[in-house]
Amino acid sequence: MRALSAALVLLFGLTIHAAASAKLRPFGILDGPVVRLSDLFDGLGSAGRQVLGPGPAPGQEITVPAAQLAAIATEFGVDWQPRSPGEQAVLERPGRPLRRHEVETRLHEALVSAGAPADSRVLLPDFSPPDVPPGAAIEVGVTQVDYDRTTGAFSAVLSIAASGMDPAELAISGRAERTVPIMVARHVLMSGAILTPSDLKPADVPAGSLAGRVVSTEDQAVGMELQRTIAAGDPVPLSDLNRPPLVKRGQRVLIALDAPGLTLTERGRALDSGAADASIRVLNPVSHAVLEATVTGPGEVSVVLGSLPLAAPGTGPATGYAEYAAQ
Repeated sequence: MRALSAALVLLFGLTIHAAASAKLRPFGILDGPVVRLSDLFDGLGSAGRQVLGPGPAPGQEITVPAAQLAAIATEFGVDWQPRSPGEQAVLERPGRPLRRHEVETRLHEALVSAGAPADSRVLLPDFSPPDVPPGAAIEVGVTQVDYDRTTGAFSAVLSIAASGMDPAELAISGRAERTVPIMVARHVLMSGAILTPSDLKPADVPAGSLAGRVVSTEDQAVGMELQRTIAAGDPVPLSDLNRPPLVKRGQRVLIALDAPGLTLTERGRALDSGAADASIRVLNPVSHAVLEATVTGPGEVSVVLGSLPLAAPGTGPATGYAEYAAQ
């Protein structure tokens, strides 16, 4: 904190005959860039509009100690004296951080002019935004741009202007990286989930941040089963997606054999899980013949005409399909 300079309140020796009695305002919120007499004392009427000097920067505050308050009161004819040396007035100037996108937009324009790819994203790992007046129109300029086309690293100077604050300059550095459009998890996605459009959202990410192929369109993921948990905001690797099984191991299934002019069906039990068109083993619970079948739908499989049964567990080689179908 800093004390309000006495030089700022001795405005040409002007003396104001204020109200007979005034009360100290121990804490005040400034609504502009200057400090007025009414920011320190209540009960001054129109005399309180007197400007004492510049206030703190947005987001900052100043402390006026008892001795300086007494000097100000004497100088401007305010009927007030401190009751103890510890009395003080704290004046706060509201502020908000300069929004990152306000900086990134201007930087991107300047970097593209300097040779950066148009689809690049500005990365500012060490950016600490300054405070600006709330509600004020902010103008951000970019000068002294130094861009390395090989590494994407850059440095520049930001100029920040707004009503109610002194113009400021800020040295800044970062990197411009080419981005690629992908889909990321909108929320935590649990292993085993069947993905829907509400599970994903588009995002532009630095190309160098991706390891392997990831989901880039909804069509690649919707309806697929996730093999591991994905954190919110993370890419979804294509290798972690499988078509959901239409048949699950141990499930009772309908086995179909289609032959010219003839369709045979039988109930069996799946020995494997499988998605559409997957090859799985099925068991006839009566004959214990094990066949290789193709998944054709939920709980349904088909057997190729003329195929031989696989060995039944614990029984040695299985008999032919004709014997199986006749059971």
